[in-house]
Amino acid sequence: MNIPEVTVVAQHSGKHAGVEILSNGSFFYLQDGRKIQCAYSSAESADGRKIDTRTAQMIETKFGAIETELGKADTVTTFFTEEDLILEREIQIFAEADYIVVKAYLQDTKGETATRHIEPIDTAYPTKECDPLFLELDQKMLLVPYDNDMWVRYESTHLRPGRRSYDVTAIYNEESRNGLVLGALDHKVWKNAVTCSGFDARVVICESGIADMGTHDVVPHGIVTGEKVGSSRFVMLWAEDVRDGMEVFADLCAAVHPAIKWPGKVPFGFNTYSGFGGRVDLPSWQVAGDLLHEELKSFGDEDGVTYINLDATFGLDETKIREMVDAFHARGQKCGTYAAPFVGHRRMGLERKLLGNSGLTFAALLMKDDKGRYLPTPDSLAPLDVTHPAWEEHMRLHLKHIIDMGFDYLKIDFLAHAAMEGVHYDSSYQTGRQALVHGYEVIVDELSKADRPIFLSLSIAPLFPHGYGHARRQCCDSFGHSDDVRYVLNAVNFAWWTNRKLYYFNDPDHITLYKSLVDGRSITLEEEARSRYNSAAISGTVMLLSDNYGPHTDDETIKATHARAARIADNERLNAIAREGVSFRPVELKDGTAQIYTCEHNGKIRAAFFNYSDKPAAVSVTAARAKLPQTGVVTDINRNITWQYDTVLNVALAPFDSAVLEWN
Repeated sequence: MNIPEVTVVAQHSGKHAGVEILSNGSFFYLQDGRKIQCAYSSAESADGRKIDTRTAQMIETKFGAIETELGKADTVTTFFTEEDLILEREIQIFAEADYIVVKAYLQDTKGETATRHIEPIDTAYPTKECDPLFLELDQKMLLVPYDNDMWVRYESTHLRPGRRSYDVTAIYNEESRNGLVLGALDHKVWKNAVTCSGFDARVVICESGIADMGTHDVVPHGIVTGEKVGSSRFVMLWAEDVRDGMEVFADLCAAVHPAIKWPGKVPFGFNTYSGFGGRVDLPSWQVAGDLLHEELKSFGDEDGVTYINLDATFGLDETKIREMVDAFHARGQKCGTYAAPFVGHRRMGLERKLLGNSGLTFAALLMKDDKGRYLPTPDSLAPLDVTHPAWEEHMRLHLKHIIDMGFDYLKIDFLAHAAMEGVHYDSSYQTGRQALVHGYEVIVDELSKADRPIFLSLSIAPLFPHGYGHARRQCCDSFGHSDDVRYVLNAVNFAWWTNRKLYYFNDPDHITLYKSLVDGRSITLEEEARSRYNSAAISGTVMLLSDNYGPHTDDETIKATHARAARIADNERLNAIAREGVSFRPVELKDGTAQIYTCEHNGKIRAAFFNYSDKPAAVSVTAARAKLPQTGVVTDINRNITWQYDTVLNVALAPFDSAVLEWN
């Protein structure tokens, strides 16, 4: 059998990154003249016809230049034909960049193009021509969850058939930190993923058009139509330190769709949910506000402002709420509330009328599949069709009411429901992501009409699309125990890079220092509480306490909750770090959750050390590994203890305890 010789059809390079187009339909991504990885492209029409650049006929290759949000790019575009389909693969090379950007277009020569799946990058089985990383048995893959629901976590794990990371991943060596970042830059049409092939080991597929259990979908991804249909753009970026690579990826996403800037300061305050669940009453809300105003003098933003937020509380007297909001405002505090705009609550009644003149109920807006069956209910909540004009009318009126009530902060929840694939009232929205973006845009637009800035925090929400809230919660509900600390830090460990790039702040969820009503567990240990507070302070961040401070509990509990809040949350030096709103970065990207995080900002160097064990432990790192000064004097700002180190930084910690260090 004669195997055709593979030749270079075309080549183009910038100062650092470049590309070689091969005669077998593949291409090499080059970094400083070195071959990093080889890949091909493929797509499928909605009626099942497939085109694969390895088997298709290569028609031509063109060179050009375009202006993009990332700057001017030279383009190498190759055309292929197969099964009456044309696949157009465009590779963008930037003069000074370390990355290339790849996009694939599908065109049907028989008529209108219709597709629900395009793969602009399928990495080929690695050979000795590629970087040695891709032949290692210990290479790891970063698994990024689609959203933060159901206590899902980020993972660093070995490649395995079917492993899937949503929108972005990194393939890397944990010790050297060398790695390749692969990620989608566009998030308004397609749900994207990077998936390990089930048929060819060590091959990963960058794909636009994913709908699976990880996205809470039971309906296939929507069909996208047009004269020709393009995938999302995917970046290929080699980094000597994959942590730097993830930050560059976030910068690119922010260039495409910037984070909403918050004109105010890092929010400090109180949230009712962990302390009370849905059982809060107005006297309890008042006591929490009084505690923050009168007792915690160092807990607040630079101006001493705190937010007193109601969360998932319904049926309270709105007249009294309005009066209390006015009273909080009069003494310099602000107030927040809660909404779940994309779901119908069965317990609250789906036959309730929508606001406005439609005359419809919530039941009329429930999403269905193409056979008229209702979609499943993630979290027992029914997804609504946000493309229906009655939804928009209702939502705008609801937001006007929230603004009129005087609230300054809005937490919105259960947002992935709007992105579920199904049949939309407005058929111009062909995919769940398009519908979700529409829903977000309505909310952002209406809040922008307020006479004051309103902080918008996305709670249970997909990571992408980004840039539709001032903050996004890093994880699902987290409370005050050591496993909650590890859970919060899992997101810092593997997604610190979203801070100030995709979202202005990362939200580490409400901070329970004593006892949560919701999680049903025992009182939090003092060390656990300190670690929970530290985990929030380094997240880059929103600082909302959540305990029952009275008056409807026993005197001992009231005294204990107030005293612990004073000991832990009234630390001026620690709160000054939180006020910067900058996430710490993990020293390691390894299995589990890192114990050590560092930050250099505004001339200050800090580090945070955590002990997740129920036994005392010495947590240590070499200064070189952590990229910290080789020698120095540090202060544990939790305990106000100072010491000097040389080469190795060693911190002795009690069970479940932690320490935030600052260099003198």
